[in-house]
Amino acid sequence: MNGGLSMQDDFIKAELNKYKQVLEAQVEKLSIQHPIKIDEHFLFNKESKSTEEKASMIAKNRLEKIKNSPALYWITFENKEYDKATIYDLYCKKVENNLLEEFKTGKEFYSDNELKCRRVFSSYKSKNEQDFGTQTLYVGKVENNLWGRLAVHSGWGTSPKTAGLQLRYWYDFHSFGDLTFNYIVFDNQLKYFVEVLEKELRNKLNPLLGKK
Repeated sequence: MNGGLSMQDDFIKAELNKYKQVLEAQVEKLSIQHPIKIDEHFLFNKESKSTEEKASMIAKNRLEKIKNSPALYWITFENKEYDKATIYDLYCKKVENNLLEEFKTGKEFYSDNELKCRRVFSSYKSKNEQDFGTQTLYVGKVENNLWGRLAVHSGWGTSPKTAGLQLRYWYDFHSFGDLTFNYIVFDNQLKYFVEVLEKELRNKLNPLLGKK
């Protein structure tokens, strides 16, 4: 029996050492990628338009290159002075109203109506006055397809059942200011570790919206 425990111990130690090596290598090359500005023009996802939405296509091409990599991301406010309580209240009201709207399914319906119907919104928690001093809107992570996550948060998700911030349906850029999508890409071997980092970063930044 002792031999069995020793074999298990050796296996776990070997695996931890491998993990340690990957972490050390990640620390050496860790850097925040170029942040992506989200403004009112970014929310247009129609390539036929000839306005500033081309910025979203540039962002899409950049994020598609790291499609298979896990990533940690956080969305911050550029306007640091605006009252975050107003933004929070508006989001809560939008979520409540959204639950009362008629829910229709079918890809063709959503394509024909530019997805302007009931969506699934990210969760939110009750806030205290001190929480409204945050400069972060949301913290999240993905195991892959970071662009797909940004698309859902922007309100372009191809599935009406995928939860996200759905910014294009409630966020007022003229009043609240632009947003910045920050992200860090990790080695594939660390995809499960990213969830731990997400929780720690959420505790650190205390985002306005999200499950915790």
